[in-house]
Amino acid sequence: MAAQHRQTRRVGNTDTLGARIVAYFIDSFIASTIGGVLALFGLFVGGLVGSASEGLGALVLFLFFALAFVGAVGYKVYFEANGGQPFGKQMMDIKVVMDDGRECTWGASIIRNLLLGFEGGLIAVIVIAVTDDSQRIGDLLGSTVVVKA
Repeated sequence: MAAQHRQTRRVGNTDTLGARIVAYFIDSFIASTIGGVLALFGLFVGGLVGSASEGLGALVLFLFFALAFVGAVGYKVYFEANGGQPFGKQMMDIKVVMDDGRECTWGASIIRNLLLGFEGGLIAVIVIAVTDDSQRIGDLLGSTVVVKA
């Protein structure tokens, strides 16, 4: 019986590991800045409201920290779902696409970005290095690939 081999989907050049690492740091800096600014604003507003009502101040603080998380993740999700290139990927001339070559969808971008927090940097690099289409776990579950633009 002949062994069956997985058919590799080639939607473009997926040899992007080095560029992905640099883009990750650029985009993480931008996302962290967005989240940090929103969190600091939340601390300020939460402190003002908290002086009048401790419970309401805590609620405002929680809402701003939630907004900071959404803002940080939302930066990457928005740009991946609208052209596939947050600023870091744009600088490195790579982009996220669906594994069939279509533009990245909102759902796929949300999946791949939420999973990045669970994968960790080293695990993501190892998985990218050993998969046929250089995909990390978030890419596999989101049906996305990162290709040279």
